[in-house]
Amino acid sequence: MSEAEHKELNCKSCGAPIEYLSGESTLTCGYCGNTLMLQSIGTIVPVQKHYLLQPKVEEDARERTIRQWMSTGFFKPKDLPQVGRLEAPQGIVLPFWVVACRSFTQWSGQNRRTRRVGSGKHARTETYWEPASGSFENAHNWSVYARRGEEWFGIDALNPGALKTEADWGGFFLGFGMGSEASQGVNLMQGATPFDIKQIGEKLAIKNGQINQEQAEQEARGQITRFSRTIADGRVTTLTDCDTQITVDGTYLVHLPLWVYRYTYEGKAFRLLVNGFTGQIVKGEHPVGKYDKLIVMLVFLLIVGGVILLIIFMMTRK
Repeated sequence: MSEAEHKELNCKSCGAPIEYLSGESTLTCGYCGNTLMLQSIGTIVPVQKHYLLQPKVEEDARERTIRQWMSTGFFKPKDLPQVGRLEAPQGIVLPFWVVACRSFTQWSGQNRRTRRVGSGKHARTETYWEPASGSFENAHNWSVYARRGEEWFGIDALNPGALKTEADWGGFFLGFGMGSEASQGVNLMQGATPFDIKQIGEKLAIKNGQINQEQAEQEARGQITRFSRTIADGRVTTLTDCDTQITVDGTYLVHLPLWVYRYTYEGKAFRLLVNGFTGQIVKGEHPVGKYDKLIVMLVFLLIVGGVILLIIFMMTRK
């Protein structure tokens, strides 16, 4: 860390020095836990709505959850819980802005349809397009990571739509994403309590934020708009118009304890992200078993063989 990057100011609550890096704007005092925002030069605003998901789950319990995760679900090797070798985890407390809001989306497009026209030898299948439209609304506690320029594996799965489980088929051409699962999102306000730095153990370091509340709300709007468009796109063959209106009800700063695990299986490394408050796996990678690949290949060959036999049968009837 260079001298130019390293900065310091005094906490307005206890007077202790708060060290931070250039670019960080949401700062937490390591002595009393007071949190403030640097909005501009000389302008310091206290963060009123600051919460913590207290680290609760011990290492043994986290590892039991991981072994259970390894032993359940589709396309995982049967010996993964026994053979998968866990490395020492990395613990961290990361800052998130949680934007509580409601979204209302109206969409329109066209559905592709088919119908039979004509009769007898002149019968044929015709394709046509049918106009379609609709609307839907959702309530969100949308999480925006309060730092820029760095990535932590799995934190995208805190919001709905991202992958929660990623299956590694190792280049197998028939994988088609099977074994992967989309996240339903994690509500970071559920179980959150007013921030108390004494509830964070010495093993966990706290990260400062780099974006303020206004920037977080802007990012949340953009992400929710894209998420809503994805939903609308799944309801129609061709989406032509999609408009999402978002109403923000409140924005909160929440510190979440997380544990990043790595494990190896047959010489290949995989990652897991564990919620330090609930012990649940936020996101995980896993290999696909050899027998699973063999079964998928056999099913594929049976389907191809069936199609070929059907074509031969139809040709011999002419």
